[in-house]
Amino acid sequence: MTEKGIPALILAATFAAACASSLNTKVRSDPRADFSRYKTFQLQPAGLQTDNQAWVDQQVASRLEAKGLKPVDQSPNLRVVVHLIRGPQDPQGETGYGWWTGGAASAQATSGTPVGTLAVDLIDPSNNQLVWRGEAAGTVPPTGGLQKDKVQFALDRIFADFPPKPASK
Repeated sequence: MTEKGIPALILAATFAAACASSLNTKVRSDPRADFSRYKTFQLQPAGLQTDNQAWVDQQVASRLEAKGLKPVDQSPNLRVVVHLIRGPQDPQGETGYGWWTGGAASAQATSGTPVGTLAVDLIDPSNNQLVWRGEAAGTVPPTGGLQKDKVQFALDRIFADFPPKPASK
């Protein structure tokens, strides 16, 4: 490695460590969902379509495609809703989709989700149920632009083990 490459490597390692230390990711999935049957997806608007929202939507779509899912315009196996939760009154923080907690559904999937969270919901349109949710707290600033490297790092962590392995019987 050249002398010029060492500072860049140190900077990249420092950035990754800073992201990891300030980033809290969580993934939940419905243990009853059969992820092997999900082959297609469609992005759904989560609210106001800003440049930030469009960019994050594209990042999520590219990760789903990398996992083998195909984007479609009609009749998807999964609907995808990406939330940038910027403030406590952010209406994107409530989906209205069913959620599971030990097998019991609750009314709101994102109740209690912290401000500054990037959340990705995967909804099965056949029953309108949330089957998977990935969150990265500490990713979204209250206003302004996004730190794109931080968002990409967060999405990489969220989708690292997607699709979830089938529950053992």
